[in-house]
Amino acid sequence: MNRKMVALASYPNEIEASLVVQRLEAEGIPAFVKPLGGGYGILGVNPFIPHRVHVPIELLDRARTVADGASDATRESDQA
Repeated sequence: MNRKMVALASYPNEIEASLVVQRLEAEGIPAFVKPLGGGYGILGVNPFIPHRVHVPIELLDRARTVADGASDATRESDQA
């Protein structure tokens, strides 16, 4: 099946974006991370630039709910 993918949200680095993707996939929502700006290229991968998470358009609302919960959990662990 060829799904239309849309941007869910941007994150300050690849690590945070990847954590959200893991949470989404655990909930059965396919997702991928795409670097913004230079990203992947001749100089290699820069995980410390902003990255955007993409999900299927038909799952966008559900993905927002899951991503909001993932972001809350990340903020709580940062404060601990």
